[in-house]
Amino acid sequence: MPDDDKIDSMDKIMQDLVSKAKIMATVDFEKLESEGVIEKVRGGYLVRKHSLVPEAAMRHLVKSMTPTKTGVKIILFKPPKNFIDLAGKSN
Repeated sequence: MPDDDKIDSMDKIMQDLVSKAKIMATVDFEKLESEGVIEKVRGGYLVRKHSLVPEAAMRHLVKSMTPTKTGVKIILFKPPKNFIDLAGKSN
């Protein structure tokens, strides 16, 4: 019986990971960069136009948020490709 509980919890963890991967896969960093919404910097992507960043990125991909004199400096991280690939494999 304890093994069944362990298997159920592992399945739940995998489902959670796949659902997060699907959410993160919706963020197109190349498109956002070409539109000037974000800029590649050392350690991630600097947000230039806060209002145009997708909600999924602001909820799940914020690496750091630093207050400045003129507002807030937000750095996003790009999830690893193998993590994003989880979203495609689950279909």
